[in-house]
Amino acid sequence: MQCYHVCVEFVHSIPFKFRMKTDTVSDSGWIRPLLPPEIVVAEATIESAHTETGLLAGLFSEEREAIARAVPRRQAEFASGRRLAHMALKEVSGLACAIPVAADRSPLWPAGILGSITHSENVAAVAVTRAGGAWQAIGIDLANIQRFEPNLARVICTAAERAAALPLPLVFSAKESLFKCLHPLTKVWMDFSDAEISLRSDAEFVAVLTKDCGRFANGTVIAGRWREHAGVMCTAICLPART
Repeated sequence: MQCYHVCVEFVHSIPFKFRMKTDTVSDSGWIRPLLPPEIVVAEATIESAHTETGLLAGLFSEEREAIARAVPRRQAEFASGRRLAHMALKEVSGLACAIPVAADRSPLWPAGILGSITHSENVAAVAVTRAGGAWQAIGIDLANIQRFEPNLARVICTAAERAAALPLPLVFSAKESLFKCLHPLTKVWMDFSDAEISLRSDAEFVAVLTKDCGRFANGTVIAGRWREHAGVMCTAICLPART
């Protein structure tokens, strides 16, 4: 989904440095209620002070190599997400291991594991569960609300989404979660116009595909959940296993 990633880089183009403030797997955080109880959710706040030795030291060698040439801001985001993922993996499987980077920049989860990693300017989160159960894919996304200029609506939103005056961060984040959910299954890149978001309630949204995406046909309806907290939008999609 090349257009998605271009826009992500644009939205997060202002340089920042970070360090992890807390890093515990939590069932009481604000992101936890968006996902089913059998999925392990790890979330943490990130504050604006990064020490070079702190975050990268906790990574496996493959992970450090993948991020070695990145700017400090990107290193901190990556390391925050990977540290949380290690914790969640240990809770799910009893063993933490490296989560390398695929050629398309997505995380390479170990066999038998489903997961998703996300971060905004000041929050990182992961969702992890075992494969072969109730779910076939997970996608979660965080978006800092103040980063979205109104002129991005014509890039991110369909005409129907603009007419419905849907919150721009919600539409963006929902489409990111949808891509993170479907891409591991289909390897198909998506544009913002390839799905249309509508609200089902103040906690749920629906994404309708507007083109075929691998085995997911045009018109496929996929439900997700959303929540806004302290200037951050979070969306989550858990795709049920096929019956």
